[in-house]
Order: sequence, then C-alpha cells, then structure tokens
Amino acid sequence: MLITSKAVSIAFLMLATINAAWAELDCDYFDTVDLSGIQPDSNGSYLYENLLIPGEFTGKYDYELTGDGDERIQVAEHIRGCACKLKSCVRFCCHHNLLLINSECQGNVNEILEYDPKLNITMEDGSVAEKHVLSEFVVQRHLPLPCQETGTYYLDDHDEDYKWSLFENGTFLRKYDGVLFKKSQYCLQPSELNKEIRLVPHNCQIASSLNLQAKIAIPISLLSFLITIGVYLYLPKLRNLHGKCFACYLGSLFVGYLMLLLDTYKALVSYFYLCLIAAFDWSAMVYFYGPMLILIIFNTTLFILTAFEIIKVKKELRNIVKHHERKQKLNSDKQRYSFFLRLFLLMGVSWSFEIVSYLVQHYDVWSYIFLIADIFHYSQGGIILLLFVLKRNVYESCRNRIQGKEKSSSVLSQSNRALLKNKSSTHKETSV
Repeated sequence: MLITSKAVSIAFLMLATINAAWAELDCDYFDTVDLSGIQPDSNGSYLYENLLIPGEFTGKYDYELTGDGDERIQVAEHIRGCACKLKSCVRFCCHHNLLLINSECQGNVNEILEYDPKLNITMEDGSVAEKHVLSEFVVQRHLPLPCQETGTYYLDDHDEDYKWSLFENGTFLRKYDGVLFKKSQYCLQPSELNKEIRLVPHNCQIASSLNLQAKIAIPISLLSFLITIGVYLYLPKLRNLHGKCFACYLGSLFVGYLMLLLDTYKALVSYFYLCLIAAFDWSAMVYFYGPMLILIIFNTTLFILTAFEIIKVKKELRNIVKHHERKQKLNSDKQRYSFFLRLFLLMGVSWSFEIVSYLVQHYDVWSYIFLIADIFHYSQGGIILLLFVLKRNVYESCRNRIQGKEKSSSVLSQSNRALLKNKSSTHKETSV
C-alpha cells in the first residue's frame, strides 16, 4: 500500500512537471511556428516543413500577439513549436505565394508565384552566402504583420540608397540609417517592382520621435508661447524693438512646435511620406548639426565680447554722467544683456543637447540619458514663460497697465532716457 502511494505521488509529480514544461515554453514568440492541425507522432514530435520538432520544444499558447508591441489577444488554446532553436528561420509576412499590397496579403496560395527565392545571407562568421530561403530555412508565416501602428514599406536593393542585409539569426539591417531590426519589426514577402516580382523586406516606417512626455509637454509649450507673446504685445514697456523681435521669434517657435505635434497624428503622412532627410548619417553634420554648432560658437563669442564691452562702458561712464544717471544707463544695458543671455542659454543648451545626441545616437545607453534633454527641448515654452513673464516687475507692469498707470510711467522712462542722451551728447561736444 505504501509502495502504491509513493508510485502515485511520483507519477503525479512527473505529470505536473511535464504539464508545466508543456505550458511554459522558454522561447521568444517570434521564434515559434504554429503547429495547429499537425498531428504529433508516437514520440510527441511534430513535423513542420521537413523539420522534426521534439515535444520538449513545443508548448500551449492561449494568446496571439497583435503586432502592436507586446499587445496580446486571447485565442483558443493551440500548440506552437520553437523551430528557430533547431534551424535558422526566415520570416514571411504571409504565405510565400501571396503578394503584399498596401499591407494586405493578396493572391491565391494554391497558385505558385514565380520569383527568385534566393537571397544573400550574412552568416555568423561574417561571410555572405546565397541561400534558398524556402528550402534552407524554416519559413515563419503565421506571425502578426509588423508595425501595425506605423505601417511598413519595402526596400528595393536595386537602389543604392536602400541596401539592406539579412542575417542568419533572423535580424535585418537597414543600411542607410544603420537600424537593426528584430523579426518582430520586419518581414519578407514578394512584391511587384517595375513589372518584376521580387522577394523584398517590408520594414517599419520611421515612427514619429514623439513620446508620451512630448505629447504632454508640447501643448503646454504652445500655450506658454501664446501667453508670452500676448504679454509682450500688451505691455508698452516690453513692446520695444527687442520685445517685438522676441515675439516674432516665439511665433516661429509656435508654428514649429504645432507642426511637430500634428505629426503625431499623421496628418501629413499622405503628403510627405516620400520626402526623406538623411538625419542619421555623417551628412547631417554638414547641412544641419555643423551649421548649428557654428552658430552656437558664434553666439557664445559675441556674448563674451558683449560682457567685456559692458565692463568697458561702465568704466567710461564714471567720468561722463552723474551717479544715478550712470546707474540707470548701466541697468538698462545689463537688463538687455540679461534678456539675450537667458534666451541664448535656453536655446544654446537645448541645441547643444541635440548635437551631442546626434553624435552618440548609436549607443543605446545614451538614448535613456538624453530622454531628459528631449523633455527639456519640448518644454521650452514653459521655461520661456517662467524666465521672461513670471517675474515681479512684469506682474507689476501688467497690474499698472490694467489700472491705467503704465502709460505715465512709460512716458517718464522715455523722458529720462532722452535726458541721459542729451547730457551724453553735451559732454562729447564739450570734450571736442
């Protein structure tokens, strides 16, 4: 009786272990194939396209991926096999006898599609060999179409600008920007190109770089731009030449940020999806980041020279005007200098981050670090509002403007400036 109980316990543990192994297959979903409709042999193995998949390489799945990230949908329980651990796999968008047209598989699977199924494959040792992908690889065709959110487009390797490489481990390299795709991000499928059917990769469109933080920060920046422009146009004190130029600059930023936000909703995709600016390779340094760097260096030099000039003028004014007038003149220059210095630091730091981000774009670790820089860049409207509007003197000017006091103070300020100018001119004439 005791032996029987032990035997039952051991059998129960074995069944539990087998069931756990059966249900929890340690294999990436995109390394599996659907074995539905295939009967196992006496050993529990499955024959899939001339590849025998042992039972320990199979598992039960009650879900399928939708192709939109890791999103799952519940389906009837079915068997999948980890075929790619046994043999190199190649991923097709759909059945190899179908064409992929506008992200839809079209044709008849029973009609043989005439095309060359041989591709150059980069092996693990770096060598390149021509392989018949339908016979020398496991063809995966039951996986969800990639890039459901952004859509796909094919790369024609007959065009020098659209070269690509397919690796033995199933990864795919898009050469013009150096992006390496996993099997979840591309698929192979025949397409008709110039009245010729060829096997080409369909890879993900370049998605908008905007993330959730940007979608929150940009609307705040847009509102901040409008508030800042309104304040600078409302207050006579700020409605001078520099203030008007600043308001025009903010208007340009508003339009730019608005277009960036609209791009999130793909409003312009149907018009501009054929327009490609190479912002990833070395040429971007020549036409974009290089001029930006030169401009930042130029501005930095001018600000340093201006600081020295203010110090020089401060010394000269000691011998020209009285103390309170000298102080008023210096304060005016310092305020103007402070205005442009804050604006330069805001823009200069932001664009400096962009340059550094471009230089380290191929290092994944830096992408997380520069996420903070991106948030800073998208939040410029709020920062400008904080630096240029949310100040005590601006608040007091707004209050005086509403109460009707700003006009008289503005006239008094203009008369003081005129008096200072006349005294300076008189001193120069006396010196001559």
